[in-house]
Amino acid sequence: MKILFRDCPLEADDLNRLRAMFPHIQFEAPTDPVASRRAIADADAVIGGPWNDELLNEARALRWVQSTLAGVDDMPLTSFEKRHIALTTFRGVSAPNLSEHVLALMLSFARGIPEFVRRQDKALWLPGAQRPDIFELGGQTVGILGFGALGTAIGQKCHALGMRVCVACRSERAMPAFVSKAYRMDELGQMLGTIDHLVLALPSTPQTRGLMGQENLAALQRGAYIYNIGRGDCIDSQALIGALQSGHLRGAGLDVTSPEPLPADSPLWAMPNVIITGHTSGSSPKRWHRGMEIIVENIARFARGESLVNRVNLAGSE
Repeated sequence: MKILFRDCPLEADDLNRLRAMFPHIQFEAPTDPVASRRAIADADAVIGGPWNDELLNEARALRWVQSTLAGVDDMPLTSFEKRHIALTTFRGVSAPNLSEHVLALMLSFARGIPEFVRRQDKALWLPGAQRPDIFELGGQTVGILGFGALGTAIGQKCHALGMRVCVACRSERAMPAFVSKAYRMDELGQMLGTIDHLVLALPSTPQTRGLMGQENLAALQRGAYIYNIGRGDCIDSQALIGALQSGHLRGAGLDVTSPEPLPADSPLWAMPNVIITGHTSGSSPKRWHRGMEIIVENIARFARGESLVNRVNLAGSE
């Protein structure tokens, strides 16, 4: 059995560890792109990407791909399904750092940090009476769209700060004790009118693209904040700009936007009530180490012919 690593931050220690744990498996991790592509031909499994139909056609022996990303919107899913190739992801690996990023955005608004940074740039110390609007997160309500591993981590941290946590899900299921109320997606409008903060932790799917358009943004109570940590196209950018300019929304924390990169002439850049972090929330020195735990587990399961962790349902959604 041959397992190939492609475009991964694999360290020598990682490779040595795998070879010691699975001596019956041939591991290859070529650094030369030409050699890496050549090695695809007879690999039983590949860790990493990216993938397209041309590469899949060259991978004649391929039975399993372990993506090192959480999302699958850029993957040729139909081809994976036709070839009966198992696809697994790093879903949940970045939940700790992504959820901390959301809290950083929330706390920045709560304590007026964006305005203080602007003043610091000008060496401007103003009297306390001229401080920006400041509030406490404790006692406020957060609504979370996308309640997988990431949404759960966000909810846990918000609850720890004393916030009331509401979620909206596609189907009814048991909820952790820290969730105050769960709504179905067809009840989204009811939730939006009751929350102070809305966090989007959604993938890009036909159901989520443009979900937060003019109607749903208007359904948020006046003065609410919105944060997008999932995929930029879940928010209608023009509708968001309008809601911010009108004052209906008090602020937006955007790690992802539509399009990306955000054009330099977008009004969002100049808005004092918007924080843009340029799709950096996934960065963490611990991310790969958490991902290696999934890789090791899935290699063991693949070798034994068992079901894999984080396997994508290619006939539907992850």
